[in-house]
Amino acid sequence: SIYEIASLYENGQGVAQDLEKAFELYSKTALLNYCEARCKLGDFYKHGVGGICQDYNKAIKYYEESVGYGNYRLGIFYKDGVVVKQDLQKSADMFKKAIVYNNIDAIYEIANCYENGIGVTKDLNWATALFNLATEVGDTNARAKAMYKLGMLCKYSIEMYWFYSHSIQRYEIELKKNICGYGAWFAYTSSNFELSSQEDNEAFKWFEEAESLGNADAMFKLASWYEQGKGVTKDSSKAVDLLVQAAENGHVGAMYKLGLMLVKGEGVSTDLKNGIRYLEQAANKGNVDAMNALADCYKNGNGVSKFEFRANDLLEAVKCLKLADESFKEAYSYEHSENPEDLNKAIRSYMASEKQYLAAKDCYRDVGDKTEAVKSARNGKFRCIIKAIIKKVEIDYFPKSTDSVPESTDAVL
Repeated sequence: SIYEIASLYENGQGVAQDLEKAFELYSKTALLNYCEARCKLGDFYKHGVGGICQDYNKAIKYYEESVGYGNYRLGIFYKDGVVVKQDLQKSADMFKKAIVYNNIDAIYEIANCYENGIGVTKDLNWATALFNLATEVGDTNARAKAMYKLGMLCKYSIEMYWFYSHSIQRYEIELKKNICGYGAWFAYTSSNFELSSQEDNEAFKWFEEAESLGNADAMFKLASWYEQGKGVTKDSSKAVDLLVQAAENGHVGAMYKLGLMLVKGEGVSTDLKNGIRYLEQAANKGNVDAMNALADCYKNGNGVSKFEFRANDLLEAVKCLKLADESFKEAYSYEHSENPEDLNKAIRSYMASEKQYLAAKDCYRDVGDKTEAVKSARNGKFRCIIKAIIKKVEIDYFPKSTDSVPESTDAVL
């Protein structure tokens, strides 16, 4: 079909990538009322690719015309409140509609909405049903995330109602209220109705499932349980193995904990070389606890050559990171204030956060992963500028050099 050929040109599969040709073919397909093609046109206008200028109004128009396919994107727009005025209820409604049209990405989003009461009345029943569904229909990463979420819900002994076939009446009522189709489907197709409080073994099951799919958070949680003997037979060796797996899969908390255990010989044989290695990995990712521990090692010559200057640099970097995090939290709070005038305060706080993150890197040049934090602070700053323009708030800050301007406004989405 024309749509499939357009997709080949868009992704460079079997042909040389040609975004302009892809846009042309998607446009032809959209005229045939092909919803997926309209959603693709929305993507092109959102990003300003394929030889066209970035145009959020046209992107929104095409997303709205693409029925279910564009609802997920619109849900993100309304959730973030960048391109349009933030409307959490409308965002949740969009995610619900996207699920009805089989958009798998929206399952996790609406489940999170129900879990935390974002744009909907908090309902752990629906959150649980939807997270369960995500473990069945999502890709590997989505399934692992959903299983971890279910484990966390069970861990805190939250009472969750499982939906079964006797709840068909609720299924019919909820469909009339336009509640997500997948959640209703889950309610309808299960086997029988009962009410039960989830125990630790239920959480353990979900953490194990998530761990088997490579979820580092689940590995870290399981390590803690085996270390404490919570819900399982205490097994220090198993706990260490899981910490190693979590650390090797990029879990910063596991890197720090494992490094500290190896340096101090707590629960394991002392291994200063590997202990320092893990602490450095965690410190390089901006973990302040690891930076403090590493500074202590350099100060006392424990596992490394005594080097007080490096210890002092680490401690100064910790101070900068703490100030940066505080400024970032303050900025986020101002950004989401109901008072539009607070956007200027948010901009200044995001700038302060960015400055402190960069100062931390000057103190301890190996804090490479804090570049993501710098990017988040910058994006927050420009996001607030866009919001201020939309809300007609007079801005008392504008970038004074092109170095501070993002290459594309898409950087703030």
